[in-house]
Amino acid sequence: MNWIARPLVAAIVVAAVMYQANLTAEFGRLTYDSYRYLAGAESIINSGGYLDIAGNPQRVWRPGTSLLLASLMAVPGLQHG
Repeated sequence: MNWIARPLVAAIVVAAVMYQANLTAEFGRLTYDSYRYLAGAESIINSGGYLDIAGNPQRVWRPGTSLLLASLMAVPGLQHG
């Protein structure tokens, strides 16, 4: 490798690592919505009903995302925890 390519490759590697670290930090956190969708998915799996975090029937959030998450959580090998 010549003298120009080495610093360029090093800069690209550093930029890629920093980009990945930023993505991990940003998407590693759960938001309020995330907890609601996960609670709904777990209630669908555990009780067959669509319940909120407190265990009451969910009347505000639509079940689409929770149904998708529940179907993914039911696949062997993809289970959380």
